[in-house]
Amino acid sequence: MPTVGAEDLERLAAEELLKEADELKKFAEVEGPMAWKQKRICKTNKVFLRQTIRSAVLSNNRRKKLK
Repeated sequence: MPTVGAEDLERLAAEELLKEADELKKFAEVEGPMAWKQKRICKTNKVFLRQTIRSAVLSNNRRKKLK
């Protein structure tokens, strides 16, 4: 895997920021200038996620033992 130089990393970060700003601009044109405040991201249910991952790992381990 090639390493990313500082200049490349800076360029990629700038591109990502411009992309996000463009998306927010389009969103504001459709929904209004204060619509971005209404856009909320739900919190992850960490207990459910932890139990699901644990269950999947245990199931995979059982399958490996059976083979």
